[in-house]
Amino acid sequence: MCCYPFTLKMGEATSPSGFSEESMIRKLRSLQGTADGITRLSTWMRHHHNTHGPKMVKLWHSELKNTRNPDRILNLMYLANDVIQFSVRKPSDAKFAHEFFGVLDSAMRHVAQYGKDETKKKVHRILNVWEERSTFPSNQVEVLRRSLKGERKRSHDSSHSSHGHRKSSASVDVEMDADSSQGPSCSAEDRERAMQNLARATKDLVDSLAQIADPPSGDADTRRRLATYPEAIANPNLLTRIKNEAEADALLKTVDDAHDIVKTYCEKLFGELNSRRQIQKALEEYDQELKRELPRNEQMCHEAKAIKAKLEEEKTEVLRHFDSMPDMSDLQRSKPMPSLGDLFKSQ
Repeated sequence: MCCYPFTLKMGEATSPSGFSEESMIRKLRSLQGTADGITRLSTWMRHHHNTHGPKMVKLWHSELKNTRNPDRILNLMYLANDVIQFSVRKPSDAKFAHEFFGVLDSAMRHVAQYGKDETKKKVHRILNVWEERSTFPSNQVEVLRRSLKGERKRSHDSSHSSHGHRKSSASVDVEMDADSSQGPSCSAEDRERAMQNLARATKDLVDSLAQIADPPSGDADTRRRLATYPEAIANPNLLTRIKNEAEADALLKTVDDAHDIVKTYCEKLFGELNSRRQIQKALEEYDQELKRELPRNEQMCHEAKAIKAKLEEEKTEVLRHFDSMPDMSDLQRSKPMPSLGDLFKSQ
């Protein structure tokens, strides 16, 4: 797939360095088109977005506009995509995605002008993902899609150009902050979108937990293999027992062999540690998100119970009216109705 998967990355940096314009520019210019490189820089940017969000978006946009290299353009678009996808998952971070949206139209026009056909195809795939996942409203994605095709803005678009980006950001604010600003009275569409975002976050979290179901710390074979090495490889005091060069060479070979295994094992353990830290952070954020959703869900439950009680009341009223109706079971249904002639005769 052209787009990087939007799941929790197990290699994310857990201690991002400080922010400066110089470091941001340096990181952007050294960005490689690998999943790990994209993820690390995306994590660093999201770590600093609360205080430097607009400045980072401006620097990203400037770097994109200053390059005509299709590969660099694509890498920068992948970076923006990763930042946006992670940001919209949390209402508290959604503002960063909105800030990016303000320069995306210009970015798409730059891609249309200098990107190769393959580059445009991959960026088009990013737009499709945004539309499929309701990252931005469909009408906003369509505007970006037209810009990517090199089409000029329609007359009604240009007449509102001075307010377009602000309206876009406002509409995304409504979508992403529905749980905090609109409360239980938000529209069904907003509730559905919030549920979809929560479902995706749940799936990503489950997938991440599955990745550490068989962790390196549980690798009994490696631990047993390390336990078979002589104590002399780790205890310098035992080196005095070496009697000749042959024993020294044999011990050196054993040390080299053990060193490679220990190094690989430690790297795996370090990766597992980072994964567990990242998952712990994700679980804390997930717990906070559920707590934010709880008041609205409780209100929805209360409203549903009120509707149920109302229906039960109406049902009881209908049954009461039904019971008050005359009993028709004693009528002789088999007796025929009198004919018109019989009625005249009776008179």
